[in-house]
Amino acid sequence: MGARTLDDQGASDFDLEVLCEGTGIGDAAVAYARRKVYAAARTAPAPVLFGRIKIRHEPNPSIERSIVVAASLDVDGHLVRAHAAGHTTTEALGILEERLRRQLLHAHQRIAFLRRRHTGVAAPGEWRHGDEPTARPGFLPRPPGEREVIRRKTFPLDRCTPQDAVVRMEMLDHDFHLFVDSATGRDAVVKRLPGGAYELSRATGDGDEPQDIEGLRTGPRPPTQTLESAVERSDDTNEPFLFFVDVGTSRGAVLYRRTDGHYGVVQAEPT
Repeated sequence: MGARTLDDQGASDFDLEVLCEGTGIGDAAVAYARRKVYAAARTAPAPVLFGRIKIRHEPNPSIERSIVVAASLDVDGHLVRAHAAGHTTTEALGILEERLRRQLLHAHQRIAFLRRRHTGVAAPGEWRHGDEPTARPGFLPRPPGEREVIRRKTFPLDRCTPQDAVVRMEMLDHDFHLFVDSATGRDAVVKRLPGGAYELSRATGDGDEPQDIEGLRTGPRPPTQTLESAVERSDDTNEPFLFFVDVGTSRGAVLYRRTDGHYGVVQAEPT
């Protein structure tokens, strides 16, 4: 069954679109999803202009949490996202509501952080620190050698500080963020580590000695290689994502594992 869009039926403060993919997602689940997201949206620090929910059923029995849900809200021009997975639609949407509430409760602080452009990341107890980890969708256990790159995205990168990159990553509920380090002018990646810490990896030139950033662990310098060799390395290491400098463009790229077991890649637009 393909994706279907359902128009909002009932009074609300903002339009909320629901997209369903897969079988077994009935009207009751759609109505429940609306109630959960509208309830979470009451904690938004500014007017919510628009919202979207995606409910996807992964039919493969090897995926333990087969229901994947995601919500995105336009909070006065700032995108706030959350996603979760569960064994049932009810479980997944319950986790999503809790996660979205936390995202919205912290949204005001994150937006203010972007405007002030702090020189350090937040102290323990802020942002994700102390939050329960999100129930992330699992990977289909596709064997190395059978994985293919089936999604590519090329775009101009944000130019910002590593701290701002962390904020943007968190507001989008992503696990990594590819950007241009405003201090060095070079491509870089911040990523979330198990336990809530953050790591920064930066591409450097000859003689560059990247400085440590308070609150961010310093990650390895990315190798310069082809996409094909990055795939081979990821097949060997089984890493969820891999930052590298593309040999053809000399720009940063991230190879990442998709829930279907294949690969996707995001890369900087060539200059």
